[in-house]
Amino acid sequence: MDGQAVSRIACPEDELLVCCARTHLSSDLEARLRSLALLPLDWEVILKEAAWHRLLPLLYRHLRLVCPDAVPAPILDQLQTRCHALTHRNLLLSSELLRLWDLFTTHQIPAAPYKGPLLAQQVYGDLALRPFNDLDILVHREDVPRVKEVLLGQGYLPQYKLTAGQETILFQANCEYNFYHPERLVIVEVHWEIVPPYFGVPLNLSGFQKRLETHPFGGRRVASLAPEDLLLALCLHGVKHFWLYLGMICDVAELLRRYPDLDWERTLEQARRLRSLRALLLGLFLASDLLDAPLAPQVSQALQADAQVRVLAEDVRRWLFTPTTRAKGVEGTLEQKYLHLRVRETIPDRISYIWRALLTPDPEDCLLLPAAESYPPLQRLLPVLRPFRLARKYLPTLRRASGRADRS
Repeated sequence: MDGQAVSRIACPEDELLVCCARTHLSSDLEARLRSLALLPLDWEVILKEAAWHRLLPLLYRHLRLVCPDAVPAPILDQLQTRCHALTHRNLLLSSELLRLWDLFTTHQIPAAPYKGPLLAQQVYGDLALRPFNDLDILVHREDVPRVKEVLLGQGYLPQYKLTAGQETILFQANCEYNFYHPERLVIVEVHWEIVPPYFGVPLNLSGFQKRLETHPFGGRRVASLAPEDLLLALCLHGVKHFWLYLGMICDVAELLRRYPDLDWERTLEQARRLRSLRALLLGLFLASDLLDAPLAPQVSQALQADAQVRVLAEDVRRWLFTPTTRAKGVEGTLEQKYLHLRVRETIPDRISYIWRALLTPDPEDCLLLPAAESYPPLQRLLPVLRPFRLARKYLPTLRRASGRADRS
């Protein structure tokens, strides 16, 4: 029954947010939203949680349409002000995306924007309903230097000042190169893979290119991922960031509602081939369990065959609605980082993940050995030094957690 997931949320403030985390409400959900809004709620907490979960526009939309009289006027006014600001920001970023799309087209650089404004229009049907803070653009790895040249010519700067040697390491160990415009206050994330190489999931523009679609956007025809590819990309992105935001789950749920006739045979087969089936199923189960998204019979069968997905989903649900687990932000806690390992489906894949994560250096590791820039053979030491840097970073957290366990 529609709305069953909502009724299982213990905190009424969280239940109200889950109720609003969709573009359209059924009559049952509208009735539930009215009853929740009449409770003695902490509206400041709701605003704070909605901002964290990227749900302010959807919260405002449904409260305004369904039960405006039940919401304190200052709260509605604050929501209106903040949502107008978000809409203005979304329009600015959309305009910048079109400008960059024209530049890439002029320079004959194949690219596919995803998430951001294109996802808002393609899946939500309204630029104002999904907040986004940056522009994500997928390109071929070999085109990144040309993309960088184009962006620098437009006044963009690399988010981090990297030497040539650090850039080389970045291309090997990461999946994106970030740039920002100091005047326009725009961040552009240039991706050549959807997730970092240590995930062991080679999902890139070359694999998507034959299935790219074009969508009307701002008077242009802009390339975008096919819905099946976008779904897998969103689920992997969710795993990468530990499904910290309800808005990520909302993206998956809205995509499932927008495209009810996905090619599930191809989608599941692609996930199996990339050893990402559990990651895909976790995103699909969260979307169904929390937001009542429809699941195809093939997906339900796959979920029955992997009981671990429900275990992972319970952990995600717990930290999704526990503010104290957010102290580390997008870096995540150690428990959340363990999710990366647990979505791997076989022991060899888990060993491979640990090996890659421990020994694949990133630009931060280069700071441990600055001389490696002028004497490249020293770069061979970086994989050896990386485990020591990670130990220095995480051992204090492990000691604190061990101390708490002993006291309990």
